[in-house]
Amino acid sequence: MPKAATADAIALEEFQARRARVLKSLKGAAAVVLAGEGAPPLLGKWRASSHFVYLTGLTDEPGAAIVFDPTNENPKNRISLFLKPLNPEMERWDGYRDPISEALRKKTGIQGVFRTTRLPMALTSAARRSLRVGCLHPFAVYPAPVSPDLELFKEL
Repeated sequence: MPKAATADAIALEEFQARRARVLKSLKGAAAVVLAGEGAPPLLGKWRASSHFVYLTGLTDEPGAAIVFDPTNENPKNRISLFLKPLNPEMERWDGYRDPISEALRKKTGIQGVFRTTRLPMALTSAARRSLRVGCLHPFAVYPAPVSPDLELFKEL
């Protein structure tokens, strides 16, 4: 039986092509894909949502998000990655994370990398400019709660 491909086995260019296809398919609408939240489980390790991993290759960034902002005047920020702020005390136990740097930009192939403290402002600006938002997470079936990206846009 063939092994399933892991994010490490997929070329950076493939992740870039996936993001470009999503950006194009949004036809000017703003959208966000969330990695998910949570602490590492007692056994094993925490893993991001499969949608987030499919677009970024990042499996270990709780609280992260990728924002699609097709109307952003800066082409480098039309696809942006948002990561939680560094927390040296937590990382001492859970593992150290990369600082925002040119090395991280090269590793992800995303030029616009920011901390999640800027996420509400970025989403609000994107939604105001585009006047439309896209829902990229699967829709929930009644009576389940709405998808995380729709909930976030509702809050904004």
